[in-house]
Amino acid sequence: DLDWLMRQEPARFNVQLFSASDLETSPEFLDPCGLGGIHYVKTRAYVIAIFGSFPSRAVAASALADLPQAVRDNGPWVRTIGSIRSALPCSVGDIAPA
Repeated sequence: DLDWLMRQEPARFNVQLFSASDLETSPEFLDPCGLGGIHYVKTRAYVIAIFGSFPSRAVAASALADLPQAVRDNGPWVRTIGSIRSALPCSVGDIAPA
């Protein structure tokens, strides 16, 4: 999923659904929700689950209403691709997008 992230424009927006200390926890929570298109990315501190690549904050925010209730109850939020890329380990975050 890191390859996908690095191909996105930094100014685009997505929805962060969940963060966990390891890769096993996020799918255990999200898989039963039946939501497709989730990308898991390891940042310096957490593994995060992100959804979508939207052209504006407003479009990304409108996607929040379409998420399953269990996911909305967890408090997902909109953030930029660039903010996620800046949270990557330095050796990864310095890689230019393809």
